[in-house]
Amino acid sequence: MTSAMIIHLIKRLLLVLLGYSLATLASAIVVGVIFTIDENQTIGQLFGVIAFTAMLIGIYAAVPAGITVIASEIVPWRGRLIFIIAATLIGAVLPIIVGLPHWYILVGIGFGPVAGLIYWSVAGRSAGFRMPAAA
Repeated sequence: MTSAMIIHLIKRLLLVLLGYSLATLASAIVVGVIFTIDENQTIGQLFGVIAFTAMLIGIYAAVPAGITVIASEIVPWRGRLIFIIAATLIGAVLPIIVGLPHWYILVGIGFGPVAGLIYWSVAGRSAGFRMPAAA
């Protein structure tokens, strides 16, 4: 591997991590605000709830999101719809896994497309981009 290829792979990895982090944070903010209101907690507790929610979403969504990312990098899928569907499915299943009330499934279905678009806008639209062959 040449140094240009290694730099390219590092850039792709950083874009994937940034996109996943931003999508997770945006999802955590929405779920955290809804959970804070639902549980009649104070605004002072909101940041702790968001941090805890971001941790849970980041951990539990890592495997299915990772599978989606790896598949999109290999094949290369660059369409928004792939990431919207994947994020929506993840958002619909995570509340069941974590044990939240079933109406949180609607939150996942509602915000999943936004999380998918956030990931797509940062890393997904250039998924599978290969460096041109050296001359």
